[in-house]
Amino acid sequence: MIYHVCHFFFRTRLVKSFIDNLDRVWQLIESFPRTLVHYDFTPRNVCIRKREMTMNDKQSKFITESKLRRVSCVYDWEMATIHAPHHDVVEFLAFVLPAKSDIAVRTNFVLFYQEQLETFSGRTFDSEQFMDVFNAVCCVYALHQLSLKTITHSVTRLPYFERAVQSHMGFLEDLEAMGRLEFLNVKPF
Repeated sequence: MIYHVCHFFFRTRLVKSFIDNLDRVWQLIESFPRTLVHYDFTPRNVCIRKREMTMNDKQSKFITESKLRRVSCVYDWEMATIHAPHHDVVEFLAFVLPAKSDIAVRTNFVLFYQEQLETFSGRTFDSEQFMDVFNAVCCVYALHQLSLKTITHSVTRLPYFERAVQSHMGFLEDLEAMGRLEFLNVKPF
């Protein structure tokens, strides 16, 4: 019980630090090129083709179960908006990674996404800035999308939601513990 109360207060203070530094968070996000994002990019809104692909196929692809797969359809676009291209990856990873996973797992997916974005856009991005923007988008996602989904969850129980919250907030807590939210000037607790 004491652990849960302490954890709640730690998480509350972390979220408060996002709110207190929101101008800085948005400055960092807006320093990066923006694009159309889905803004509800979860497994429920993605249809994946089961056929195996070859490495020569230049279409949209990603790796699952050690085999390349193709996203054949992304639907439910009513929330689409202009944002940093990191947003949909932030959301998707919250929903597909376990409640507690090594920070390197998420980081490796982000680096893979950066490589794919560079390949398909023809641009190169500074890796440190790319990761800082990803982390800033994670802060905004915690404030915006998770709070909205929490309201929905309180009315209609979403069986996957609590794990997604634990996955996302656990990642942010790990970042803070490693000093990787310094761009926020987060003060140690």
